[in-house]
Amino acid sequence: MSVKAVFVGFGNVGRALLKELINSKLGVEVVGAVSSRGGVLISSREDLRALYELAVSDLNLSNHPRFRNGLSISNLIKYTTPDLAYIVIPPSYKTGEPNKSIYYELVNAGASIITADKTVLAHNYWEFMNYASSKEVFVGYRATVAAGTPFTDIAEGLQGREVKYFKAMFNITANYIISLMEKGLTYEEAVRKAIEVKVAEPDPTIDTHGWDLAAKVAIMASILSGKSIAISDVRREPLESMPAEEVVAGPSRGYRVRYLGVADLEKGVYYVGPEKLPLNHPLAVLEGMYSGAELIVEGERLLVIGPAGPAWRTAKVMITDTIEYLRLLKK
Repeated sequence: MSVKAVFVGFGNVGRALLKELINSKLGVEVVGAVSSRGGVLISSREDLRALYELAVSDLNLSNHPRFRNGLSISNLIKYTTPDLAYIVIPPSYKTGEPNKSIYYELVNAGASIITADKTVLAHNYWEFMNYASSKEVFVGYRATVAAGTPFTDIAEGLQGREVKYFKAMFNITANYIISLMEKGLTYEEAVRKAIEVKVAEPDPTIDTHGWDLAAKVAIMASILSGKSIAISDVRREPLESMPAEEVVAGPSRGYRVRYLGVADLEKGVYYVGPEKLPLNHPLAVLEGMYSGAELIVEGERLLVIGPAGPAWRTAKVMITDTIEYLRLLKK
């Protein structure tokens, strides 16, 4: 069975995903791509080859020879009738738009979704998942929570179990900033460095003010609790609310500061903020591109640690979702 796929977004993750998808030889036919300025309809091998060259050269979609200014998601759906959409657009946590409208338009058109964007699931997980199910489309979202380690698979595998609490370090940008501060940089210098090496976005507040981490907490808590926990339900304390002096002095005083997301599922309390952890705590010793979560399951501690991004790993996780989608099609 031939599967027609479109890309909604063509940034770092989108370009990495296209390379992975082409090289995987899974048989998914890419028929179009759209970005904020316009899009491309793929109707020949030459069109696809040109798109692949953009991905290899790390160039924007607008550099494609057949790029159409103003081509919208509605146009893309109309002209390609996709079976599958890869959503790799920036989040819109405050309003949910235009992301929410894009998701529902795709689902209403009968397109399954594989996404790295957390927006819609973080606003109302079960509303969207139930709606997609009613339309008999697949939703793959492994890449939304610390892509690289299957945290969402673990959460799904714990449904129906007695999970009262979890504490998670799911934001490597904050961890990187803290590590630089421990080495003597000021908070402002550490943030600038994180942007410079592309660990942080040009707007670092998505990470440093807890939006990204709160979205991941909302998704995980929604899966585990069976009810939608919205990003607005998660209280956020910015990273800089912890005095820099305490961050710097922490290791010599027997603790390390970590930017954590916490969900008390029993009490219905969810928050994100900096915490002091003992030096021997498993989440305190994590360095670099690693994420971790500590869950209390039926009174016992379950600890999960593994790699997070970058873009190439997020892309590989979306290939995992693609394999699951293709297997379900064969049933």
